[in-house]
Amino acid sequence: MNVQKCAKCGWESLDNPHDLAQHSERQLSVDEVVALIDALEGEVNNGGFHQYFYNSAGDGTAETIQALETIGALAMADIVQRAAQKFPGGMPPRYRFERQNILLEAYPSATAFRELDEEFYRYPDNLAELLKQYRSSA
Repeated sequence: MNVQKCAKCGWESLDNPHDLAQHSERQLSVDEVVALIDALEGEVNNGGFHQYFYNSAGDGTAETIQALETIGALAMADIVQRAAQKFPGGMPPRYRFERQNILLEAYPSATAFRELDEEFYRYPDNLAELLKQYRSSA
């Protein structure tokens, strides 16, 4: 049995070696930053964090947090990080079906994320303005 463990968060899995990519420290391109934040906004605004994590947008949660930090949206990054911490090891699995299984077992109702959804909807950081500034400086 080949159990893999993330050096940063301690997540253990047979088929999710997210320590290899989940906590990416690589530089994201401008297009990646924009796409990750756009996917986050689209999913959370449409159905909350439960939907974000359930759908493929949740594959890049660590990179999305990194993207938010890159543009200076530190309050939003904190909200996403706290939502991610509901998963074992503090970060959802990169693989959608593994993540969905955890969601359906631990959080079958979207209400588990309601407080974080509400914080996100208040937009403590102006993402549109921060993205505009980021694009112009990149």
